[in-house]
Amino acid sequence: MTVITTLLDEQHTKQGITESYGFRWKVELDLCCIKDSLNLGHRCKAPATIRCELWTTMLGYNLIRTTAVDVALLHQKRPRQISFTATR
Repeated sequence: MTVITTLLDEQHTKQGITESYGFRWKVELDLCCIKDSLNLGHRCKAPATIRCELWTTMLGYNLIRTTAVDVALLHQKRPRQISFTATR
């Protein structure tokens, strides 16, 4: 794989850029899980209810991820090896 970047100074190493890209990819996957699996949509219109829906969804997401971590520890696996959808 080739990664093209504008980070050309010596502060950013190949290893650092590769790690950052890996972290970003995991964030993208998590956002897909939140939007698709937890049905986060634009059902609400008022700002207060949108905030409530967002916080409730994030709480549910964190509870599911916490359960996945518990299962991973129980079965001696990494948490990312446990399916978000199956845990849900």
